[in-house]
Amino acid sequence: MTSTSAKQRAADIKLLAIITTVVLLCGFFIAGTILFLTRGGAPGPCGKVNAGSLSDLVPRAATAPSFVAFGGNCQYWLALRDGRLVAIKTRISKLDCHVDWKPSDNHFSCGGHEVTYSQLEYYPTALGTGEFKGSWIVDFGDERATTTTS
Repeated sequence: MTSTSAKQRAADIKLLAIITTVVLLCGFFIAGTILFLTRGGAPGPCGKVNAGSLSDLVPRAATAPSFVAFGGNCQYWLALRDGRLVAIKTRISKLDCHVDWKPSDNHFSCGGHEVTYSQLEYYPTALGTGEFKGSWIVDFGDERATTTTS
């Protein structure tokens, strides 16, 4: 083996070690980021969420109430009440029960008992403006203060 071959081999090994180290560090960084972003625990605040286009939501709600979940505790029942879209909370705090839609009976229930629209709790909603014109906004507020599921 010549001196030039030995120097080239040493340089190749050094380069390979550097590349391997960089790849491993990047892998650990990505794995750490994934673990950080997907860790359990209480969800943060949902805030205001663009729930979608009015032209899509109104016909869907007119057919029957539907359950909408954005992840975590950002959930609600989409329904029409007196011709207006409403975002019904998935829990009635006064009755300490979960809200469910009974399509066969055509009513909401909570803890197995029928409830009226006046007994349900609602999230504030608004029509989108500016670049969100034509959309419907649901304001979940801070989910740490407003429980929607247990």
